[in-house]
Amino acid sequence: MTKVCTKCGLRQTRTNFHKSAISPDGLKPRCKNCIRKWAAAYYLDNREQMLKQHAEYRDKNRDELRRKGVRSQRKYRNENPAKALIRGAKGRAKEKKLPFDLEEHMEEIEERVGVGLCEFSGLPLNLSMRPRDWDSLSIHRLVPSDGYVYSNIMIVCWAANQMIGTWGEATALMIMRACVNRRDGLDE
Repeated sequence: MTKVCTKCGLRQTRTNFHKSAISPDGLKPRCKNCIRKWAAAYYLDNREQMLKQHAEYRDKNRDELRRKGVRSQRKYRNENPAKALIRGAKGRAKEKKLPFDLEEHMEEIEERVGVGLCEFSGLPLNLSMRPRDWDSLSIHRLVPSDGYVYSNIMIVCWAANQMIGTWGEATALMIMRACVNRRDGLDE
């Protein structure tokens, strides 16, 4: 089914028109392309006024906009933990000028995250992406200077990443073994 745009006069498919609850046919009279051109011209003619209005709105509604932004980010991270993890790593790699290729390995990383276990300790990972809980999802670089390269990472819990990053893998394992031995009474 088609419709004629009242602005350009072209007959177009109905998908080229925005919906309208008040129009008899349920569509706006102008096509999307004509509306887009009008909006661009309007912006150019009224740029300063629009920028001022947008700034006033942001200032007046700063707290609500911030809450919405945080909620949106949290929802995205919880629904896409591997992508959120990679996005964070990409920012850190750029900031520290380190190599980065994790986006090329998205599927493999999603699979590794999907297992839901820390690759160092074997403990369950908290995939809700709450930052800095001991069991939060984290990327450990085996050799920090080699960057965020797929062959150089482990998917670990935040606590393991902190231990390994601070003292090294051997010391972290020694501490964990000593704790287990002490609890089991093996150090007596």
